[in-house]
Amino acid sequence: MNIYETYKYLLNVINKDQRGRGFSLEQYNNLLPFESIALFQFYIKKAEEVAAAGQKEMSAVIFEMADLSNFIETKELVGYSQSNYGSIIVGKVTSPDDFQYPVALTSGNLPVEMVSIQTLQKYRRGVVHEDLAENPVAFIGNHVLEFLPNDLEDMVLTYLRNPTEPSLDFCTDEDDMEIFMPEGYYILYLPQTLLFNLYDGDNKLIKSNVFHPFFDGYVPPVNPVAYHSKTVEIEWDEIKWSVIADHILFLLGLNQRDPLVIQSAAKLIQDDA
Repeated sequence: MNIYETYKYLLNVINKDQRGRGFSLEQYNNLLPFESIALFQFYIKKAEEVAAAGQKEMSAVIFEMADLSNFIETKELVGYSQSNYGSIIVGKVTSPDDFQYPVALTSGNLPVEMVSIQTLQKYRRGVVHEDLAENPVAFIGNHVLEFLPNDLEDMVLTYLRNPTEPSLDFCTDEDDMEIFMPEGYYILYLPQTLLFNLYDGDNKLIKSNVFHPFFDGYVPPVNPVAYHSKTVEIEWDEIKWSVIADHILFLLGLNQRDPLVIQSAAKLIQDDA
């Protein structure tokens, strides 16, 4: 299942075809990211509850939870700097933009302990006396990772990242029928033919003479111009896609004040729970 099949699923449940659909693609693209984030936050809360109940580290629970496994990322950190806190000099490096929660941090082959801001304050004041060369520490806050000792190198962060924002892109043919544009698809305008043609990621022609809102009011230039699909696939496992789709279905039913759609979606959500 992909993002377009999820869209078609919603249309089928609402019993509308693409000429008389009960909701717009804009509505779908607006609701989809919010429901993806809501599901992500649900599993974050669930991980916190499991960690608290079992007196386990949150990072360990995240790593063990299959529900969040698609969002565990490992990156080498770059762009080091240093800052003074009195007589203490700490190292700094920017954390990834999509960072949500740390799972593990290493410097070379040496593990780095992630500490709380309260503990970090003690290190900044030199209150805690340890062999930091053997037991380095770090804290992440406000997209900055601070670490001691300040000369750590080759730092690799394993972390839980935020889901990317899903979005569906499509064009239409001469009969106003929708054509899904997966990631990698593009529309190419060729001045020799005066046509906008759709190609896949392997440059294979999919459809000639298509239309896309990007080209509304467009004055074709004398050179070829390409528009690349803005589709971003849903990153959740397929079983979670149905959860997201059923929640969207419920919201669409509320928006349309359609009791049958609301009732159907509520039943599906109950089954998902």
